[in-house]
Amino acid sequence: MWRTTRDRTRLSFGITIPRQAWALPDDPEHRYGWTAVAMGTQWGTQKTAYATYRVWPRVASPYWADSDAAWDEVVDAGLPTPAQVEQMREAGTGYMGWRVGVSDGGKWVIDIAGD
Repeated sequence: MWRTTRDRTRLSFGITIPRQAWALPDDPEHRYGWTAVAMGTQWGTQKTAYATYRVWPRVASPYWADSDAAWDEVVDAGLPTPAQVEQMREAGTGYMGWRVGVSDGGKWVIDIAGD
């Protein structure tokens, strides 16, 4: 919890604060489990105007967004279902499932799902 507070990690698109996000028992979204699963996949590089960071899974980065292998990897990991992947790819939104991002400097930038 202290790390996400210090780094001001984006934990939701709403108003979730670290104390809520990391409360025990795990929240209904199963943040602990999904974070571990996402970080167990291969990482990719994400660049923004503010930072360059590693993002798990790699399909969440623009470089890997069109890679069938990267999409298969997240399905194999159990993050989205094949039907969810099909929806994301058809909509052109890119990967909107659970993802984690850490800057080159070690700042925990995101731990989030959705858009």
